[in-house]
Amino acid sequence: MFQGVSEMASTSIAENGHSITSRVDPGFFGKGIYFTSSFNSSLDYSNGAVLLSLVFPGIFFSPIIS
Repeated sequence: MFQGVSEMASTSIAENGHSITSRVDPGFFGKGIYFTSSFNSSLDYSNGAVLLSLVFPGIFFSPIIS
């Protein structure tokens, strides 16, 4: 799944996961984290970066940082 974000947000998400993002971003349809299966749609919301994520709805995994 793709997610259009700013370059600063992409760094924060890579380092800390999405947990902080969901608390500060009110979102278009309410507080949450939004993904799309369309790369082109993610570009509409991108402000410098597009993330490609493996998404498991309803299952939480901590970020893997190597």
